[in-house]
Amino acid sequence: MLGLLALGFTSLMIYTLVKNALFGIQLNKTSSYHGTIELIVCNGPQDNISFEHWGNALSSYSSLSDQLIVHFLFDGLHSDLGKWQQLSQGKKWIKIHHFTQRPSESNSCPWMIDQISSSIQSSIVLITDSQTIPSNEAIISLGSFMLEKQTPIYAIPQTAQVSTLSETIFSLNPTLSFISLFGAKKWRRHFAKNLFSITDGLLCVDQKFFKELNFKASKNFSWKELFFKNFEDTGLRFQLAFGEKFLKRYHSQSSAAGLLEISQNWESMWSKKNKLPFWIFAISVFVWSFPLICLFTHPFWAMASFFLLVLYRFFTKIVFQESWTSVILHPVGSAYWIIGLFKFILKKFRQGQA
Repeated sequence: MLGLLALGFTSLMIYTLVKNALFGIQLNKTSSYHGTIELIVCNGPQDNISFEHWGNALSSYSSLSDQLIVHFLFDGLHSDLGKWQQLSQGKKWIKIHHFTQRPSESNSCPWMIDQISSSIQSSIVLITDSQTIPSNEAIISLGSFMLEKQTPIYAIPQTAQVSTLSETIFSLNPTLSFISLFGAKKWRRHFAKNLFSITDGLLCVDQKFFKELNFKASKNFSWKELFFKNFEDTGLRFQLAFGEKFLKRYHSQSSAAGLLEISQNWESMWSKKNKLPFWIFAISVFVWSFPLICLFTHPFWAMASFFLLVLYRFFTKIVFQESWTSVILHPVGSAYWIIGLFKFILKKFRQGQA
């Protein structure tokens, strides 16, 4: 039974990954766009924004300063805030928004976006979390596709190759496993709605769509959940895009920091009222690691699952431009996610005992 489930889920992941790769669009460096764009970067209390990586990106954005405005939203105290304010001096296209207080019942990012929404006047608005960093090519490409498609675009990033360990661990994440559920119809919408908030990505919308959103009514929704709710209420579909090499997600580099981040991911999924994302992702980790944990108890199914996973990772390599090293070290990434899950369970057990 376990073997059949593993093969079934792996086959579904392969099918939907290939299907979305065929229907999705790839960001590219040949696009051109001459309109105005505003990029909103949300940095909530639990986020870990990288001054180094964003600083490098902003240096390259200077060539777009006549058409690009970048808003950094900081919730609460931040150790590098002084550096950010100093970096923005003399650059009118970089806006630093620091919020020291907000209503306790409101979600951080939607509330901060609402505070600056009246000042957003550009034709196209990009919204991202603090660890997903677009290049110049990604920004222009999204602007070009938005002009062409006339529909919201959700772009999925590639895991940045800052270290072999980091890429190996985080090339296995909710974004890659559940990418297939975005833009799906009917029965899959229920899954997509709950998984949308835990994915890594960058949203591109026009000013009209952005202005119609009611951020004040977001309550405990994340900014991604708020947008998806709007898609669901209006019946509007959005276009899926892949970041190629131009949209990257940066993660912790050390093994200890990586385990902590994974454990926090599990906790974030569990803390939601709907536990569906947690359980579906737990199933995916089981599928990824099935050939190892069931090699001796289910050898036939383990080998069959292994060959399907090889095929799955071959396609993820093509679609997400992963390095061959991280693909080959797939078992290592699976082990880290399992250990992170056990660390989360142990933490919850200790809290229950206290």
